[in-house]
Amino acid sequence: MGGPVGQWGCVATGGQVTNNPFLSGTVGKCDIAGVVAPAETYQNQYNAFQGVVTSSSNIQYISFLGVPIDPPGSNYERIIRITNVRADATHVPVGGVIQASVSVSFINSITLSGPYTTVAFVFQGFVPGKVASQNEVQCAYPYAYVDSKGNVVFPVPSGYDQVGVTFAEGPVFGSSFKTGYIDTADAATIGGLKALRNDSSTLTAWGDQDLIGSAVNYYTESGFSPALSGGALTAQTNTPALWDDKIGDADYGTRFKILINNLQNGINLTFPTTVTSGNLMLQLISKPNSDGTAGSWASNPYVSAGSWTPSSGNTSDFVVYEVVADDPNLVESITVPAYVTYSSSAINLTQNIPALGANSTTSTSTITASFAPIAADTPGLPLLANDSKPNSTTLGSLPRFIVTNAPLPAVVLNPCSCNLLFPWIVNGSGFDTGLVIVNTSISPTTGSWLKGTAQSGTVTLWFTGTRAGQSVQNEYHPNTTATPAENPIWVPAGCSFSMVMSVGSSVNCQPVPSGEGGTNSTTWTTGFVGYIIATTTFQYCHVLRMSAP
Repeated sequence: MGGPVGQWGCVATGGQVTNNPFLSGTVGKCDIAGVVAPAETYQNQYNAFQGVVTSSSNIQYISFLGVPIDPPGSNYERIIRITNVRADATHVPVGGVIQASVSVSFINSITLSGPYTTVAFVFQGFVPGKVASQNEVQCAYPYAYVDSKGNVVFPVPSGYDQVGVTFAEGPVFGSSFKTGYIDTADAATIGGLKALRNDSSTLTAWGDQDLIGSAVNYYTESGFSPALSGGALTAQTNTPALWDDKIGDADYGTRFKILINNLQNGINLTFPTTVTSGNLMLQLISKPNSDGTAGSWASNPYVSAGSWTPSSGNTSDFVVYEVVADDPNLVESITVPAYVTYSSSAINLTQNIPALGANSTTSTSTITASFAPIAADTPGLPLLANDSKPNSTTLGSLPRFIVTNAPLPAVVLNPCSCNLLFPWIVNGSGFDTGLVIVNTSISPTTGSWLKGTAQSGTVTLWFTGTRAGQSVQNEYHPNTTATPAENPIWVPAGCSFSMVMSVGSSVNCQPVPSGEGGTNSTTWTTGFVGYIIATTTFQYCHVLRMSAP
């Protein structure tokens, strides 16, 4: 762009005819000329020109039409600056470069000293999102900082159950995470910019990004944006989406998307409205699109409610954050905590709430962490607008990214269990065996005891040996899938299950809660000799066994 550093400029009067098939008429219209020093040849003519993107054979071209190249005069130079060029870096390896060629179509030849120039160096901007998973057990509530209604109370002290999702800048790319634009709070007291960027206040207007030059770097997702007449730029209110038709404006600051897959039914993940680490701050976005676009600043935490069950098929949800403050001079990282709670429904093991996998196996939800918005266009092809807004598209936004990270474990839900071996069980030849299994999940409330959660669960007995001379291997009872089905044996917290091989079993609890308890048939035990493994769906069990003639 013509003129010295510090010059304000504007696009040629009336704009330029666009070759974009989704646009008609002209682009980049404005009504003021460049403002420069006296006697400068660009004093009274337009000196900033908007490029028009075209493509041919998968090669992109940016054409600047009708640019006057006035001679600078003796002992001076004419600087033509090209800025706000965005390139697809997805096919360039880390450590590589992006080059562009420059040519001039003019009635008289202009010699370029170097038609090929390096316009970008490719660095790793995002360390693959790390996810610190959280292990839970089905029959015990998470360690959660909640109110009487089960809602997470912020701020949450350290130590409570959470899934941590970490976003970190690349090792040598401290300006990777950016705010959308500078605002008036970013300006230093005497000229220039502060070291930090802070767009977190919704009351602060955007500042100006209307200077260009080798020493000017705003460290925002937006580029050079010439100030138009009427003060539209400085009067704009700070919102999470710029969408103001301005040249050089990004649609958003750097955003992050947290994709949650197969969160178990009965489990909630609660995400805070803001997350801060040093000078880096993220703001939760309310009601974004699935590609990470749109939405508004969130005023309340977001609760992702799990719905996955073994029979539901895959489920998904997502959360989006935007960078609203950062320090471009430091390599920064931040961890978004997703606090684990169970839904308002109480634990209900009979209905598999919260949801284990098939056959009461461990279930695992996953999280994929990535930049956002997500590009929907074809890498290597130009992004074309579909309406009158140069930065608004159905194919993506500015900026836009691709997802390269794999899903990682989030909430790992384990079955509650206690396994007991009875090495010698006999019924016959004048001997009989009795055994007792006690559910001790009710613990003392005083002293140094580990405070447990009262758990009601089932007892399943696995038989290996012989019965009336016939081999028995890994036969289990009660078998709830048999025909006819055998009723499960439920043992409430503080109660016991007792069985005498020749008599049968009972659950000893006064009174036995409705729907719990259960007895077994002596056909399982009569004439059995061998060992039994007892498995329970509560954690704390103890046993007594005796055999006698």
